[in-house]
Amino acid sequence: MNRATLFLTILSFTTSCTPSLYKIKRDRVVPLISHALYSDESYNLDHRSSNNSKSFTFKGSDGKEIIINEAVKDPQSGEMVRLRHLNEIYVSAKSLNISERGGVVRLDFIIRVPESLQKSEWQTTLLPILTRGADTIHLEKIILTGYGFKRSQIKGYKRYERFLRTIIPDDADFIEVYTDLPNLAIFLDRHLPVSRLISGIENDSITTRFGVSEKKILEHYLKEWLIERNNRKKEERQRLFLKYVKHPYIKNSRLDSVIKMVNGDFAYHYSQELNTTESSKKISLNICAQVKSVWGSSLTLPCSDTLNYYISSMINFTDTTKRYISKVVERRVIESFDTRINFGVNSTEIDPELDSNRFYLSRLRDYISNVCRKNLYNTDSVIITAFSSPEGPFKLNEDLSIHRGESVYRYFKRSIDSLKMDSLSGPIVKRVSVAEDWPGLRNLILQEVNLKDKSSILKLFTIKDPDIRESKILLHKEDYRYIKERLYPALRRVSFTFHLSRKDMEKDTIHTSEEDTLYMRGVLHLQRREYARAVEILKEYRDINSAIAYLSMGKDFSASEILSSLKESASVLYLKAIVASIRGDEESAVNLFLRSVELNLSMAYRGALDPEISFLIKKYNLNNEIYR
Repeated sequence: MNRATLFLTILSFTTSCTPSLYKIKRDRVVPLISHALYSDESYNLDHRSSNNSKSFTFKGSDGKEIIINEAVKDPQSGEMVRLRHLNEIYVSAKSLNISERGGVVRLDFIIRVPESLQKSEWQTTLLPILTRGADTIHLEKIILTGYGFKRSQIKGYKRYERFLRTIIPDDADFIEVYTDLPNLAIFLDRHLPVSRLISGIENDSITTRFGVSEKKILEHYLKEWLIERNNRKKEERQRLFLKYVKHPYIKNSRLDSVIKMVNGDFAYHYSQELNTTESSKKISLNICAQVKSVWGSSLTLPCSDTLNYYISSMINFTDTTKRYISKVVERRVIESFDTRINFGVNSTEIDPELDSNRFYLSRLRDYISNVCRKNLYNTDSVIITAFSSPEGPFKLNEDLSIHRGESVYRYFKRSIDSLKMDSLSGPIVKRVSVAEDWPGLRNLILQEVNLKDKSSILKLFTIKDPDIRESKILLHKEDYRYIKERLYPALRRVSFTFHLSRKDMEKDTIHTSEEDTLYMRGVLHLQRREYARAVEILKEYRDINSAIAYLSMGKDFSASEILSSLKESASVLYLKAIVASIRGDEESAVNLFLRSVELNLSMAYRGALDPEISFLIKKYNLNNEIYR
């Protein structure tokens, strides 16, 4: 082929293939998007009888009866005629109201690709992009591949697969593939018959009678050139993939369709569920597209017009009125604090350095400081109770508990003096000692799961003499060892009981009210669309907010029970209408909706936002009745 012929061939190739992309760019061809709505199926409404013509009566508050008929307007005559059910509705408006249920919204839109973007040698990639507040969400792509483009892709992958098949895999038998096996086998059979190298078992300690090892023999018969060639091919994999596969397959796409014959615009119904957030009030949608040709040229198209979705939610009915709970305030208050103080064997003096005493004494000082520095209270009295475990003779434990209680009392007084607690200068401080805390031991044993003879030991607690009682428990040697090591230390403690009285309060009790913070926390969860948390808190209150939380989670039965017990209002009637519509009771739903509109006309506008009600408004032409 001479140069002139080659030049004409290239010129013909470029003029027949690439100008179309420039024409698309010049004409600003873009994919189109529009809203798509499903009247019944969008939210799984149970309109089982919607295919049957209905007629029923609504009685207004003025006593006037209105007959409600299922009807639509004939587009030619303008008359109301029997309803014609439509499966799918395309909406060309730039914005649309959608409803959130159970923390989820569903976006339905139609993507239309003009015929001019569908060529056999092209691949069109469509990327839906959602914008929600500051967040940008890329949805799954839609791939429209021309037949010629797909053939080119398959051809490239086949060439690359042929190359991959020439690479020796890593799990291949090394001896069989990379050595001159026939001659290797002959040599081993003649000079080293004990060798098991052919079976893959190497032993370099054996040699021929001439001192040649297995390793040397293997190196002699090794096809090093083959190993080097195979390694080069492995290194070339990425480069050859890019050489052969000009247009790799696109992963994670919603649709990957091959178009053999173009017959008008291509339309795809895209449906996407999206979890809502506190800021989910508006969602914007754009479609961006890129067109690639089989010859390597590409064109990024301008993004489509923006579709806006405005989200309506049940939380618009949330009652944010503060709740208050009654509270009885007592003048006298009792606060208790238990701490563990360790003593040496038969010792009654506090040693701060013994075991963990420093930690527990520090906690005691902090607690005394916190209680006594509260400006709300006067300290009337303090009771210090010292406990000991049943270990040892009762008389000894009794003396120890008394003297240890006195030691703790002296420490307590020193703490007060060092903290300069004026409020504690006058209270009565009492000392109480419990020689052996048998009730405390019994409670610990009841909670314990590691005792083998637990029931037998508990029966011994009926013995009156404490020394005999402990001697009987001692017979259960293994369990007693556990009790002595694990349970007895917990019984050696000191309890402080502070008897306080509120300052500037003369009566013994005062009845007051304060904000119910738990309820308001539940309302906050509801407003944030955290419905499970909201239900957990609000279910006990059984008010309109708890009904909204249940309804938003799809639990219409629980919501209906609560709504039936509430005082009638426009919001309550409207929510009841939604529940009735979900259950397929259209007559009740229409009556409840119209009654809510009578009480508050704004419910008529709200009805257009919720699919359970907007469906009924269209089906029975309720706007005509509302504004008549």
